[in-house]
Amino acid sequence: MNDNMESILNVSNRKAKGRSINYYIQDNSMLDFILQNNLYEEKSRYITYRDRELIVQKFFLKEKNISVISFKNIHETLEMDRKLKRELINKGYIAKYHFHDIIGESKLLIHTKEVAKKLAKVDYTILIEGESGSGKELFASAIHNTSSRKEGPFLAVNFSALPEELVESELFGYEEGAFTGAKKGGKIG
Repeated sequence: MNDNMESILNVSNRKAKGRSINYYIQDNSMLDFILQNNLYEEKSRYITYRDRELIVQKFFLKEKNISVISFKNIHETLEMDRKLKRELINKGYIAKYHFHDIIGESKLLIHTKEVAKKLAKVDYTILIEGESGSGKELFASAIHNTSSRKEGPFLAVNFSALPEELVESELFGYEEGAFTGAKKGGKIG
């Protein structure tokens, strides 16, 4: 039993050791969920227990032949999620912009937005080229946020800041031993 569970049940790990969970949890819906016999199925459920909103997860560890039950405070989990997202945004790993953030009325800009929206629907790697300050990262972010990958990570790479050889190996891959530090087995581009 971890510290979080001790706090939820208001009992120390030492005192609880060897006792059935039924002794400490009287909530029937939680007990039913915890004691379900479908060992190999990972499940999670939102439960309110003692005025706390919890995420209860249950999974089976085959190697040890035991079920593990995790209790997490929803509000703490959501706050950690928000904090992590802020950190990822600050580091540039989350796409910040959408097409409505790209403002302008020129025919070229309108056409470029239309093409970019179509590109967002395909599952291909897209290379965006253009002058410095022309909005390449804005478009990359908007494409990402419109694509099927929008829930995944986003990483904008400024290739002009990288040596040509490194860009080439990242885009097109390399064979094992191609250079010092190359991955064993090479890398597919």
